[in-house]
Amino acid sequence: MKQLIISTACFVLCFACTAFAQVFPVENILVNGLNSKRINLVYLADGYQIAQLDNFVTQATTVNASLFTQTPFLEYKNFFNAYAIKVPSTQSGAKHPGTATDVTEPASPVINPSNYFNSSFDVGSIHRLLVPANGAQVAAVAFSNVPEYDQLLLLVNDAEYGGSGGFVATSSVHNSANEIMYHEIGHSFANLGDEYWFNCAERKNRTANNDPLTNIWKNWLNTNGVGIYAMGASGASSNCYRPHQGCKMQYLGLPFCSVCKEAFIDRIYQLVSPIDAFLPASNNVVFAGPSMDFELTLILPNPNTLQIEWLLNGNTIATSGTSVSLMEAQLSPGSNTLQARVTDATLLSRAYWPGSSGYLHSVTWTIESALPVELLDFQVRLLNEQAVLDWKTATEKASAYFEVQKSSDGLDFEPIAKMDAAGNSSSERQYRLIDPSPGNGATYYRLKHVDMNGAFEYSPVRSIYRIDKIRYEVFPNPADDVLQVRVQTQNSDSFVLQIFDMQGRQVFGQSYEPAEALSVDIPVRSLPSGQYSLHIATGMNHITKSFEKL
Repeated sequence: MKQLIISTACFVLCFACTAFAQVFPVENILVNGLNSKRINLVYLADGYQIAQLDNFVTQATTVNASLFTQTPFLEYKNFFNAYAIKVPSTQSGAKHPGTATDVTEPASPVINPSNYFNSSFDVGSIHRLLVPANGAQVAAVAFSNVPEYDQLLLLVNDAEYGGSGGFVATSSVHNSANEIMYHEIGHSFANLGDEYWFNCAERKNRTANNDPLTNIWKNWLNTNGVGIYAMGASGASSNCYRPHQGCKMQYLGLPFCSVCKEAFIDRIYQLVSPIDAFLPASNNVVFAGPSMDFELTLILPNPNTLQIEWLLNGNTIATSGTSVSLMEAQLSPGSNTLQARVTDATLLSRAYWPGSSGYLHSVTWTIESALPVELLDFQVRLLNEQAVLDWKTATEKASAYFEVQKSSDGLDFEPIAKMDAAGNSSSERQYRLIDPSPGNGATYYRLKHVDMNGAFEYSPVRSIYRIDKIRYEVFPNPADDVLQVRVQTQNSDSFVLQIFDMQGRQVFGQSYEPAEALSVDIPVRSLPSGQYSLHIATGMNHITKSFEKL
């Protein structure tokens, strides 16, 4: 299941995106499955004229093939798709304004070509910082052409060395383009920091905490060269630490360190599940004896590190295999629960320590066998963000009440309501209950029917899936005068925006009235240069986005 918060998505409604973003030819680079079940990398062109777009596809294909020679992309290649969007520019190349202060300008000829996304060097007065000024347009074009994109990668048709991270991983076509893109994907895809002194904003691979007991990469200490290394000998850099002395997030041409590899795998499993499909496709089935088969289709890492466990009513019945066959004698009267649990016990990550055995994903089936109470129907539906439970009985004999139970995982249920039953009835009876607060994601419900003697039985389990999707965009990054914030949700909730500096001090805070969308320009000119974090809160969603003030 894709994550519900999509950090690089277009921040306006779908029809608004297509209103100002053109549709361009899209080339398949790597297709391993449905876009909804894979992580979709989307390469876009800037500074390529129409006659040069075939060359762009060749370069994007080369960068992508090289990316999947790098661990852990190599091992998890089956989890990805990749596409190239052929966006034409009027003129070739990137802009070179000649305004950098870290080199003697002009370090390269000053030019101002008309390119589609206005990609330019010298951003923030740093010569090699190559950034698309029209970042929102990059997202809009991607949304119009490959709407289920997960990571954007921009190739700029300029041979000068340069690139940048952020919500778009950007690289020139310098001879080091592959290595530049790997490094920038570290920033954009896994939210990694540079492992050389720039600042000490907290990341999975950068911290001010040198305590080996609480350090963020404590699970890796003293393994594969991982330690707690100061970035400098004195001053602020001496109080900032990296995990390794030779990682691609510090030096191009080296592999990613163990801590960074783990961050990539964490992100992969935030976006997709290794369970590609399952049969029966419905989670609620009626047992069609004398036996019934259940099956998984998996996306396999290479080498395969997935482990499978099958549980019937909480008891393990198999510890291997992608299918099981259940016999009628294995089932209890009434409702049974079969769960397939898939864990990735890869040695490339220790993020799950001290968890059970790895990254956990599961499928749960509710298997209905005969119930003494004749339950005609039991349905749960989502209406206006509330769960509506309806059930019917054909006959009831000495029935006392129904206890409605609720669960977030389909295994552990808690009672939420009690409703009197008919007692004795030979005619159809209808019941309804409304749960005003179903959870985010999957919520499971079942009925516990209790008779007048205290005996009870369970109904089949029914489920709903509630998604509170939020799309947001924060740009530009780095920011100088104004930080633009765009948020789109499915519900009308109030918004709170806050900005904190690296010492945790709030430097901006504002509440906004409930709405489905928010568009705010926050003035930041008066803020000192440095790293800040923007906090967005709306409904149950809480988002933190780092940005730099120039």
